Amino acid sequence: MNHKKKKLKHKKPKKKSYYIGKNNQLIGKKFEQYVAKIFIDLDKNNVITNVIKKKNGYCSEFDIVYGFIRKYYVECKYKSHNNKVTAAEVSIFAKKLDLYNINNSQACIITNNYLSNKARDICKKSHINIIERKQLQKLNYERLNLINSIKYKFSNSSKPLEQKIKQYKTR
Repeated sequence: MNHKKKKLKHKKPKKKSYYIGKNNQLIGKKFEQYVAKIFIDLDKNNVITNVIKKKNGYCSEFDIVYGFIRKYYVECKYKSHNNKVTAAEVSIFAKKLDLYNINNSQACIITNNYLSNKARDICKKSHINIIERKQLQKLNYERLNLINSIKYKFSNSSKPLEQKIKQYKTR
């Protein structure tokens, strides 16, 4: 009997596409992870996702919190193609900020789409920052340019990686 052993092929995991295009499939937590990755790559300090705060028997979740001394609170809203962030969703976020005595200027709503006119008005009156589709695409573009420039700087040298990193940080 001739038994041949079959070689098992290890499948490489598919690369996750984080492009914000027309047919994106980022929903819920994946969208929050995508935004957190942008903040981390753009060197925001202490980026934490899904932060739970408790006060007076209430329990609330903030999608992303970043910063050391001054904390910034981010609400991520993924919306399908024709849907916009509603005034009710913005109001809930504003009430959550008020409950925990968070200054609205330290808060931001980020969406892959756009806000309705009423939602935008509430944000302006409340001084909540807004990042909509175009601004999010611009942030992602900046992130990719930063990553590529770092890769380029490190690849054009014969020094060991540790020296390259030290050299880059001291500039």
